[in-house]
Amino acid sequence: MVTPEDIKRRNKRLFLFFKDSGVDEIRLIGNDNCPAVLYKERFVLSCYVKNFELIFTNQPQQGEEVARIKLHHGARTEKSELIKLLDNCEHRKVFRVKMRDADLYLAGYNFVDKENVDGRYPVFARFNTKVYFDREYAEQICKDYEDYNLVVV
Repeated sequence: MVTPEDIKRRNKRLFLFFKDSGVDEIRLIGNDNCPAVLYKERFVLSCYVKNFELIFTNQPQQGEEVARIKLHHGARTEKSELIKLLDNCEHRKVFRVKMRDADLYLAGYNFVDKENVDGRYPVFARFNTKVYFDREYAEQICKDYEDYNLVVV
């Protein structure tokens, strides 16, 4: 049985694999049990983890396996090999909501009353920002908060 400690250790190795391979512009997002790998805040890589293996696929959903890497302690590969692997795969684009006149992105919300959605106010930051898989949804957020002068990037 996979324990929460195993998942935490595996995700740390996943993060360190990319960092130690020279690709440090990644962030793990989503469910800890099956995290998505966000690259340069623009793409979710076509890969997933199963137990302690990192599996790359040629496209985001239902893709064919193109590489498998065991996430042992100290796992790494040459940066050029990893970039070549990533370049030969299709990755899913993500979108962020940005303040037009500042280098700040939507990071979450504060609530006056959590029971009432009308009392929701956006919070902006430079790091750990929200990402959206659907451009139309991100554009709707811009419309919902038009007083903030937002744009989808």
